[in-house]
Amino acid sequence: MNKKQTGLIVKGAICAAVLLWSSGPARADSRDVALYPNEGWVWRMAPVIGPQSYDGSVRVEGQRGTANAALSDIADRATFQMALQMEGHGEQLGFLFDLSFLDLNADLDNGVQKTNLSANLLSVDTLGSYGLGPWNMGTASAGFELLGGARWNQFNASAEVYPGGSAESGRGWVDPVVGGRLTANFDFPLRLEARSDWGGFGVGSATDLTWRFFGAAHYRPDPALEFFAGYRITDIKSQHQSGTGGTALDGRISGPMIGITFILE
Repeated sequence: MNKKQTGLIVKGAICAAVLLWSSGPARADSRDVALYPNEGWVWRMAPVIGPQSYDGSVRVEGQRGTANAALSDIADRATFQMALQMEGHGEQLGFLFDLSFLDLNADLDNGVQKTNLSANLLSVDTLGSYGLGPWNMGTASAGFELLGGARWNQFNASAEVYPGGSAESGRGWVDPVVGGRLTANFDFPLRLEARSDWGGFGVGSATDLTWRFFGAAHYRPDPALEFFAGYRITDIKSQHQSGTGGTALDGRISGPMIGITFILE
């Protein structure tokens, strides 16, 4: 992603935050989301979708090269990520379940010829959380959650070699994951979230290293409903050698995401 695209995304996020603030009703006490419930549990479920870009290298058996799918290519190549996020919170303890599916279509360039690459990556996060705070800051409050758990991944890819031939490969693995999430609530129904985690660390069949970041602004017009928009980045480096072939994925997946959260208190 170039600097111009990044600048447009940042400007758009700022404009969206201003619009959310200016359009929020003056009386929002009933819509404010407690960082940690005083009693009982709060449950959230959010379907999420967004166009994604990929920049890096891919290996499909004997076929290896660089692949680039930019956000500007979405009209020609349907590269999207879909996710389902579910979480529950008690007073300080909680859990988070995040299922995401990426469908990637790109040209695989090895410097000699271009190969049509079709791949998908399924990831399932199962994380526990422990909340610190909240800390009051005037009209806002903030909290930080420690995250830990595991991520199961399944990567499947096929490469069509021109003028003829094809290759297919797939691999599943589990990553240990540690991270944190910072949340800020405001008097008006706006909540900001930044979540980051690291996984893999070369443990067993895990990836060498995976880093994931998700930042979003949440708007709550109703006690049982939230709308949110944000940006998701996944840096992944994973390889599995099998004879002269194997499966490898080394690059960055990123793009904007939008979703709706259904809340049960």
